[in-house]
Amino acid sequence: MIIAHAGKAVVLAGALAAIGAFSGGPGLDETTTSAIAPASGQQARFMLVSAGDETACMLVAEQATHGTMRQITLAPDCLAASPELAAMRFWLDRPDGTVALAGADGRVRAEFALADGAAYESYNPRFPVMTLLAAE
Repeated sequence: MIIAHAGKAVVLAGALAAIGAFSGGPGLDETTTSAIAPASGQQARFMLVSAGDETACMLVAEQATHGTMRQITLAPDCLAASPELAAMRFWLDRPDGTVALAGADGRVRAEFALADGAAYESYNPRFPVMTLLAAE
């Protein structure tokens, strides 16, 4: 009798394992998380660091006045270190969590994605890689 119950248990365990094996595997985890807390109507401050450049400079994204576009202010040392940054005027929050920095003409000059920790890392342009580190 004990052997019969043990046999049923083995058959049941095998059937459950087979069902699990053919269920298509684990699904996509669609939970959205963020390494950086969203700004609550205040300025967002970041240290902008370029790969290969030992200096960092402050970037401030002002409160959004309409939509997801915020005006940015770059510290004078940013402009001295990277003159191409002088053309950047707006911070654009995108629905997928990426961020773009655009010029006064609306043309995107740099794009950033969330990185590990409290940072964004640039993916466009590819070089130099720039990092935005959350600053207090």
